[in-house]
Amino acid sequence: MRSLHRILLILLISLAISPLTDAANLDFQSKTMPSGLRVVYKTIPSNTVTARMVIPAGMLNEPRGLRGISHLLEHLIYRGSETSAATNFLTLLQDEGGTYNGATSLEQTEYYLSVPTENFPKALGLLLEMLFRPELDEKHIALEKKIIKVENVLRSDPGNTFFLYINELTEHQLDDSINSITREDLLHYHQQYYNPKEMTLIVTGNFKPDDLLKLAQGVPSRTEEDTFTSFQRLIRDLPSNVIVEDYLNGETYKILFGFELNKLSGKELTVAKALPMIFNYESYQYDHLTNRPLDYNILLFNLTDRFYLIFTYSDNQNPYSLEINDWHQNNLKRFCKYLGSKNFDKFLDWLGLMLSRDYHILSSDPFSLNDYYKYVLFEPSSLTAEDAAAIRRLSSKDIKNFVKKYLESKSYQKVVVKAL
Repeated sequence: MRSLHRILLILLISLAISPLTDAANLDFQSKTMPSGLRVVYKTIPSNTVTARMVIPAGMLNEPRGLRGISHLLEHLIYRGSETSAATNFLTLLQDEGGTYNGATSLEQTEYYLSVPTENFPKALGLLLEMLFRPELDEKHIALEKKIIKVENVLRSDPGNTFFLYINELTEHQLDDSINSITREDLLHYHQQYYNPKEMTLIVTGNFKPDDLLKLAQGVPSRTEEDTFTSFQRLIRDLPSNVIVEDYLNGETYKILFGFELNKLSGKELTVAKALPMIFNYESYQYDHLTNRPLDYNILLFNLTDRFYLIFTYSDNQNPYSLEINDWHQNNLKRFCKYLGSKNFDKFLDWLGLMLSRDYHILSSDPFSLNDYYKYVLFEPSSLTAEDAAAIRRLSSKDIKNFVKKYLESKSYQKVVVKAL
């Protein structure tokens, strides 16, 4: 259920790779409601308002017998509340040009809406009702189970694919687990994790703060007996040279190589944040010079304070084979050696300047600014304004030392799945 509309495509690509800004410079207001709900907001001139609720629980919080429950609940929230049918919410948004969606990742579930200013109080009120008093009708549960299977959530995001397969969860296991989920399971999961004390509401655009805070104050509090006080994390140290495969002979494939970067800080963290853009750019240069197509999508991914660099390659024409596997492994080694011969000084300076300008573009659009600030709050791999300046101070030596330490001399985990 991840199809967020974007204002500027070029900006979107940049943000998807590495969100940029310094939270301290955004002048967001932050207040905690009696229920414990954190509300952060910023008013900017606009005809619309964007609101996003973030729950710090996702697929890694799910009990093994209930895999897929967080994504299923995300779908069901928009089916309506105990007191208001979903048609009230959908009609309001559709008739007035609003949008809404949700997303489930490994560590988070989020819901957003974007509406004209005059409809914001009513739309947010309906969303809060659905979030905290979901109806969870049996007919809707059966229908949404079928929809989720079609979405292939495991393969929609490289980070999701890599870590769920490494944790020995395949698409078939997910389907079986979803089929077994009951309404009681959903109610219990909602009670555990949809606790206002753990949730954050982000609001940007043209609205009256008093209207926002009045609605947020109406969120019901939970008693200690009703809440789940510690979040379960299924993050474990990954053994070296793990290979997980889920494909059939003759099928086209997607292959993911994951390098664990440990707990990074200081200059090394700045280098890691810059690497996806450097690598994606250099892969095209490498292809041109060597006639060895690389075309990897490279992502810096974090789970809590652990960082991973994931190389993803999809081949929609050729089946996977041992020869293909060997080619990829050798190609990664060649690419690392190629990077050792490059001078990145001018590119790093240009990259820092480009990132420094991004905030000026997104800061005038409620949706982009809201999405952006969510990354700042919850994604340690996101670039800040301070990072942009720090990137300009990096040198080629810093990049080469990092590649040698974390890529050339370390083993990786590998996942091979059927290409979509």
